[in-house]
Amino acid sequence: MSYWDTVMDSGDVPYGKRLVPSLVDQIAVEDPERICFSFPRSSNFADGFQDLSYRTFANAVNKTAYFIHTEIGRSSCFETVLYIGYPDVRYFIVLVALIKTGHKVLFSSHSNTSARHADLIKRTDCTILLYTAGFPVSGILESCRMETLCMPELQYLLQGTAFDVYPYTKTFDQAEYDPIMVTHTSSASGQPEPVVWTNSMLAQGDAHLRVPPLNGRPALFSILQDAGRRKFSALPIYHGTGVANSLGIAVFCKGTVVIGPPGQTTAGTFDLMLDYGRINSASCEIATLEEIATRPDILRKLGQLKHITYIGAGSMSTKCGDLISQYTQLFPVIASSESSILVQHTTDREDWQYMCLNPIYNGIQMRSVYPNSELYELWFIRNPEYQQFQGIFNYFPRQQEVAMSDLYSKHPTKEHHWKHEGRPKRRSS
Repeated sequence: MSYWDTVMDSGDVPYGKRLVPSLVDQIAVEDPERICFSFPRSSNFADGFQDLSYRTFANAVNKTAYFIHTEIGRSSCFETVLYIGYPDVRYFIVLVALIKTGHKVLFSSHSNTSARHADLIKRTDCTILLYTAGFPVSGILESCRMETLCMPELQYLLQGTAFDVYPYTKTFDQAEYDPIMVTHTSSASGQPEPVVWTNSMLAQGDAHLRVPPLNGRPALFSILQDAGRRKFSALPIYHGTGVANSLGIAVFCKGTVVIGPPGQTTAGTFDLMLDYGRINSASCEIATLEEIATRPDILRKLGQLKHITYIGAGSMSTKCGDLISQYTQLFPVIASSESSILVQHTTDREDWQYMCLNPIYNGIQMRSVYPNSELYELWFIRNPEYQQFQGIFNYFPRQQEVAMSDLYSKHPTKEHHWKHEGRPKRRSS
């Protein structure tokens, strides 16, 4: 029996086959007071945090969907809508609302120049700009002719009378390959490339909840499945992959995603989150962790966290990792716009530099860079049996193998444990 036959015949929750819009409406009925997101009430964290229930979140999604429908209508061909604005929970609300109205959303990083925004707009045939009041969009509008729509204020969406559910009746089989979101590759080394996500890619983390332990180690995503857990996301909310990851933790894993103030999360902000946010896990950028490692007063508080995940494996200093792992567990995470998150398993605290990668579900091979080399390059090998875990082939639909262009070294004793060692140096032809 195949993996998916097991999933669908087991009678259990169909992990990996659930659609976010439908699930949000379902939870709003079955568990309306469950908290999905939480954010500071003001710039003074001592004022407390506003907890957002599924009843309120689902109503905000439906209110936004009706607003979009009234202003620009439904889409029958997944028209692209650029959303850019103040980094708050409206990013999650807009994503789900636009799926309901048949559109796909383009998330362009705040760090992009006007020229890079314009390039993404043109390459995705985007003609509609949805933005928040006060957000600078004049540069975009000078470069591109677009229909503009100002997003309602957050408090308006979270308050007021209940709206009818905006209908979304598709099954997973009907909507699996519907394009729902456009994110993009990093612009650090050149022009960002648009990457289209489908419902299947958004549900990729959900599918991880069905992955069995590997050598006794549970899947990393499964340890997030805790209705009482409050996870602080210090990752930029305006990146498409960051939106998808946080939404997945809230909707699929029953967790509460705690959002901080806009901008780079400093050690000081992290300290305030520990004091007032009631957080018990976190996702961080390496720059934040490097700063925390210089603050003994903050390090001592990290014991209240069950773990910290971070993206950017291999670039954290050994001093930083050794210090932080004395107080809480560190898990490096592999993820990209093209592949989404890879199937990883938990590691021991002392192995904070290593990732335990599942070779079967990821469909990966580690190939030696050259004979007798201690460095290996990660390759995806297409396998229809596990295609939902291989989002990379949505981006490379005609290829049977794809290299991630990352190098790894083996753990000296532990199977499937790999340490990131940088990128290969390609010879110019």
